[in-house]
Amino acid sequence: MNLEESTNEETQAVTDEETQAVTDEENAARMLAEFRTGNTYQNASEKYQDYMSSAVTFICGGIIVFALLVLNDTGILHIVQKNSQTFVFANIMFALISAACMVIGVLSLRSALSKKKQIGSEAGKESEILSWLDGNVTREDIESSYNGDGLTEELKYFYRSAYIKQAILENFEALNLNEGFADMLSDQYIEQLFGSSSDAD
Repeated sequence: MNLEESTNEETQAVTDEETQAVTDEENAARMLAEFRTGNTYQNASEKYQDYMSSAVTFICGGIIVFALLVLNDTGILHIVQKNSQTFVFANIMFALISAACMVIGVLSLRSALSKKKQIGSEAGKESEILSWLDGNVTREDIESSYNGDGLTEELKYFYRSAYIKQAILENFEALNLNEGFADMLSDQYIEQLFGSSSDAD
């Protein structure tokens, strides 16, 4: 093998390594983007607030529409005249809209009360898991689980989160945790250890 061929092979090897490194980083970046986009978990407290907001909105809307119907029929308001050809149709539509709003509002209220019962249980799990992480998963454990040389903070965040999530799911398998819940706890623990910027330095 002459010098030129040896040099070409070395150059090709370096190029292949660089290409692979770029590909690995791009793949990790894509996985990180998918990970963050897909993590839309809402805890029981947030769901309770959402359901309660919907319940209040729809119930109030139903009451307002029904009040307009009554006021129109009694002649206090003149939304649709009684001698109008559309009077009966308008009354039916007002009644249906009011009923639909009330039904949706009541169903949302039931869901809100159901979620309210889960808040305490979920908060207990959250406290237990974070306490376990604090005593068993150290910053050093996390950082030694991957090679961070040359990685951006975003990619480091991905590897840290994956390690913590795996630890949670493995050690609390009996709780049958939602993966989104584990992701949320991973985010909280990363912020606790590394700060909001996940800066390990």
